[in-house]
Formats: sequence, C-alpha cells, structure tokens
Amino acid sequence: MTPPATTSGRSNRVESAMDSRSPRRAKKTRPDSASPRATVAPVQAASARTGRPRARLGRTFFGRARACQSMTDDVRVSGIDHVELTVPDRREAAEWYERVFGLSVLDEYESWGDDPGGPLMISSDEGATKLALFAGEPTTGLDEYRVAFSVDAAGFRAFLDRLDEEPLFDATGERVTAGDVVDHDRSASIYVTDPYGHALELTTYEYDALGDLFERDG
Repeated sequence: MTPPATTSGRSNRVESAMDSRSPRRAKKTRPDSASPRATVAPVQAASARTGRPRARLGRTFFGRARACQSMTDDVRVSGIDHVELTVPDRREAAEWYERVFGLSVLDEYESWGDDPGGPLMISSDEGATKLALFAGEPTTGLDEYRVAFSVDAAGFRAFLDRLDEEPLFDATGERVTAGDVVDHDRSASIYVTDPYGHALELTTYEYDALGDLFERDG
C-alpha cells in the first residue's frame, strides 16, 4: 500500500507538473555596452491629401540642425514656386480659377496635366508662382491652410465690384459681399472659398488707396 503523500511532496509534484506544462519566461537582460544603439531614421508617411510619400523628421535630422544653419549662406529661395490643391476635376477647377482670379493653364506644363496623376499648372504671372491642381478628394475645413493671392488696389476694387455677378462664399457657407473686407491696418483682405471648400484670400498692400472702404475714427 502506497503511503499518503505529504503536503511537501504534493507541492513539489505540482510545481514539477506546472514547469513541464508552462515553460518559464526568459528574463529580459539589458544590452551590454557593446550592443549598438538603435538609431531613429526619417520615415515616410503617406499624405492623406495626395497619397504621395511625406517625409517625417527623426532624431538624425535634429542632430544635424547646427550644421544645417550654415546652408543659408549658400541657399536662399527666390520665392514660392507653387501651392498644391486637390480637386475632383482639374479642368473644371482651372476654368473657375481663371474666371474668378485670372489664373490660366500654363502651356509649357500641359504634358503634366495630360497625366491623370500629374498636376495641371495654372498661373497669373507667367509661371513665377503657380497653383498645381491634382485630381483627388479635397482636404478642407476651417482649420486647414489658406492660399492668399495679391493684387493692386484697382484689382481689389474690381474684385469687389464683381461679387454681385459672381456669387462667392466663405468657409461657413455665407455669401461674401464687399462689406466683408477685413482691415489689417497695413493691408486689406477678403476671404472666400473655391467650389471645393479650399480657403482663399485676396489681399492688397496698396492700403492707402482703399481708405474710403473703412470707417476710421477721427
């Protein structure tokens, strides 16, 4: 007859059985000083607006910030080349921008527009600054970016005069009138949206020529 197991013996057998069923987790060890340190490299993220890769800055970039400061000695941009917008129909959008702001399609970049995935380039100053219209779902909203166009005082007044015949609306959906001109003290602006919801601004720095548009104290 087998003698009854003692409490101590039963405990040992249970521990032995558990060890055979569930292997113990290996204890994590801290890498020694010889282990290479992980580096954070710039990664690519897809832009929700265009689907094209967008660079994200990592530690390696900021580690070189001091060295990059000297680049301004050799590299100075001459201006803004273009701003990209996504629209459902590039040709339709180009017609609207030509009618409202005088931007027309640039013939020398027409081949880019022939590509369904390429930009249709439009400009009002022979390509010095451009809008690049890409086909896609517009990314719009009150907190999104704004594109600002500059005109002289005469052009600003002409734009205001045309608001009666060319209905334009602001970001809240309200129709824009000449009474919506904003006095910035050194410039004047009026804010509208295109048919796709992109926020736009027309501004002039010929402020003194528009004095009659504003009510001033004294």
